[in-house]
Amino acid sequence: RRYKRQDLEILITKIRRIIPGIAIRTSVIVGFPGEGETEFAELMAFIKEVKFERLGVFTYSREADTPAHKMRGQVSYKLKLERQHKVMRSQARITRELNQKMQVLQFDYSNLSPHRSKLSRRLLLKKHLLRFLQKDLLLKQQMIL
Repeated sequence: RRYKRQDLEILITKIRRIIPGIAIRTSVIVGFPGEGETEFAELMAFIKEVKFERLGVFTYSREADTPAHKMRGQVSYKLKLERQHKVMRSQARITRELNQKMQVLQFDYSNLSPHRSKLSRRLLLKKHLLRFLQKDLLLKQQMIL
């Protein structure tokens, strides 16, 4: 790669500062040839520090006619799966933590006539949701400026 962990951390911090509340998603591969305990521990620390809103993890798949196919230090299938599960368990904790901080929009339907159509109720909800999002966007724009 042409970048380092620190470069990614700086970039993600800038993005989150400029666009508060943005959801950042990424995917990682575990079990690439040469990945030892040190490299895997560094990946886990990075994931825990950055706290991606969504994260996918794949196991490296050895393919013929690629440079990595011939590399030394191939990681066993069992270890790749263990690492994949470890990353996903960690991400599940991060996701639960982030979800608890999410802002929830509640709308009280009790004052609506039960005779209103579903479409009418949906349109009203969309109107309130749009108003909420517009206010939220204005706040974010003021924070940036």
